[in-house]
Amino acid sequence: MIELRSIGRIRKNHNFARELASIPVADWMTSKQLEDYDKTKKQTLEKLEVIDGNIELLLSKLEDENLRLAIKRAFYLDKEVSFFKEVGFREYLPQGKVQIQYDLIDMLVRMASGERPLAKDSNQKKKEREFQKEWKANPKIGTVKIDDRKTEQRLQNSLELFSDYLNACEHEFYKQTLAAKLRSIIHEYHMLLWHEEHEGKEVESKLIEEGDYILNYYHLGDITDRIYYWRARDFLVGCRDCWNFLHGNEHSRKYLLKWEDIYPEIKV
Repeated sequence: MIELRSIGRIRKNHNFARELASIPVADWMTSKQLEDYDKTKKQTLEKLEVIDGNIELLLSKLEDENLRLAIKRAFYLDKEVSFFKEVGFREYLPQGKVQIQYDLIDMLVRMASGERPLAKDSNQKKKEREFQKEWKANPKIGTVKIDDRKTEQRLQNSLELFSDYLNACEHEFYKQTLAAKLRSIIHEYHMLLWHEEHEGKEVESKLIEEGDYILNYYHLGDITDRIYYWRARDFLVGCRDCWNFLHGNEHSRKYLLKWEDIYPEIKV
């Protein structure tokens, strides 16, 4: 029986307060700030939460044209982007091509649920109907232990569980990539707002002020980079364990790519 940590527990195990406690104080606090350690720690955690909120904003579907343009400039893109993930998953995520597996599961689940039929001839339609019949029957796959609690997994919820780990892993790797570029994005964004203000337009800033972030960049950037990376690694371990669990059952195995196709050159 495989044992997993839930997505919520992994996030809790890698929160800002815990990560900050594992970093030498000299790396994020001056000797003067150390005189009032509790106050400085509280202020630092508040800033980290603000930075995290900005990164989550950039990962959402953006309606703000200036934010889209700032991302484009920071990543030296020629094409327009409507949200960050359009910058290209494979180029910016060498740690594991989880999106390939995620997209495959999504396509096969759509077909199995009858939402997206792909069959063109009678033979393909017959196989597709059998596929849909199996999905509807929702056979038992096995039992897993999540946060020390046994849970019976059937075809549908087992694939949902795996997809959740894949999605969470991808999300944290994206956040790590954005954290590394956030300084440039904020600079580009506030330059765009500055030009609009000088043209007499009313503008509303949706990101933190450039000066405050750049002032703390080298201290806070290391912390955000660390937390996103270790979360992603833990989610990747969950992906591996879920994959092994699903690969052991004939009903769920057909939804999977080969392990070496998903995670070339990675050991977790």
